[in-house]
Amino acid sequence: TLPKVIITLFQFASMDSIADIYVPLVYRNPLFALYFVLLFVIVSIALMNLITALLVEDAISNAHIDEEMENAYIRRKINKLTPDFRELFHSLDTSKDGYIEIKEVVEAVKNGVDIPQELREIINPTRIVDLFNALDSDGSGSLSETEFVEGLCHVALSDVPVETTQILHLLRTYRREVMKATALRQRLRLFDLAGEYQQRQRPAAPGASVSLRPLF
Repeated sequence: TLPKVIITLFQFASMDSIADIYVPLVYRNPLFALYFVLLFVIVSIALMNLITALLVEDAISNAHIDEEMENAYIRRKINKLTPDFRELFHSLDTSKDGYIEIKEVVEAVKNGVDIPQELREIINPTRIVDLFNALDSDGSGSLSETEFVEGLCHVALSDVPVETTQILHLLRTYRREVMKATALRQRLRLFDLAGEYQQRQRPAAPGASVSLRPLF
């Protein structure tokens, strides 16, 4: 009969093993079919949510473990490279004043600065001047030991190429210069407006004409 076929297909699709329990009840009262269908649906949804929650929890736990391992790797790498960076700074600081300037870097490049082999993957001797410009974020033309070491540590840990860092530095410099030029232009405009106001307030001589200089 059709009900038996439907029940058999349901058993096959749901791969259940409790047919001996609900099949006699459904045969006795078809309303039990609705009850067991709802029960199976609710239990299936609950199990799927439980499995999803377990998978998400496992993924979050693995992400935390990966983050801790990455932080440990970063700390080890920084601790290993910091002494070499400090030694390189002192070799570039020919004036021994605690700061290195661009002329000292250029002179070191001309003299063939000695960069340890383990640092050559980070610092290219032929691009050390470009690296200096990238690290000089404030445009002062000099770097302290802290700025030099921390900047090189950032370069060592960053996936961004030095060329990209240099481009960002040039963009920041250009932005500062544009802001300075804009501020100067505004001050000059205010000065011209003040002069124009004073000229208008001054009484004109009889028969004299006042010529106004156009504002920009």
